Amino acid sequence: LSPTKLRRTNQIHYFKNCRKREQISFWEQISFWRIFSCFSSLLGHIGADGKAQLTINLNSVETLIEVRNERMRELLFETVEFPTATISAQVDPALLAAAAEGVVMTTELPITLSLHGQEKALTLAVVIVGEGDGGIRVYSPRPVLINAGDFGLAAGVEALQKIAGLNAISAAVPVTLQLLFIPAE
Repeated sequence: LSPTKLRRTNQIHYFKNCRKREQISFWEQISFWRIFSCFSSLLGHIGADGKAQLTINLNSVETLIEVRNERMRELLFETVEFPTATISAQVDPALLAAAAEGVVMTTELPITLSLHGQEKALTLAVVIVGEGDGGIRVYSPRPVLINAGDFGLAAGVEALQKIAGLNAISAAVPVTLQLLFIPAE
């Protein structure tokens, strides 16, 4: 995965299965329980210029409990109106070239998260690792906190709390990611 190869292929695609190692996951704090959730449908690319984008199909939320999945789609994410979330970033092409040479790098990456009709700039700690087959693995060594109120999701959190009969659901959710970008064919 050299800069020349990136220019030829123009992008790297990412395909994900929630039950495998590649995922975006989050923990919901519900009263005293923590619930692991993830998304089973993601698509992303990194261009030769380092422009990266990841689109998350919010209808693919997976909590391992179907009624909870439905409630999150309908009450929290409102996927009829907002079916996807998008993460965009500008990655220094020199980082991609170094990863292709086998260098493991940790960096703070400025990203823009578009969710529920709202956008917010965040900084995400990531580790970038080149794979032997030309792919690039990106993961977060620590979670980033996403506040539901920042994305107009507070009413959805309240609706989930009410319908489930819970005393509390945290509005701040720790999110981690594990992604594998593979060269386009």
